[in-house]
Amino acid sequence: MNLYYSATLCVFAFIAAIILIDPNVGVYLNLQLMNLWVQIKRQWYLITIGTTVKYQNWKLRRELNKMRKDYDMPE
Repeated sequence: MNLYYSATLCVFAFIAAIILIDPNVGVYLNLQLMNLWVQIKRQWYLITIGTTVKYQNWKLRRELNKMRKDYDMPE
């Protein structure tokens, strides 16, 4: 485990050094993290709301077809 902690510390120290040398790296990393968060939320909404919308559309079409049969309306 000592090697794991040493490698992790080295990676974070390297990133911190790069951010201190060039502030644009920090801005770039911040933008990439914000983009990652937006993509995660987008996928979550597609998974949760997308299925709900499909179910509601199916139910609406089913009710519409029932009404057409009941009132002898053309398709």
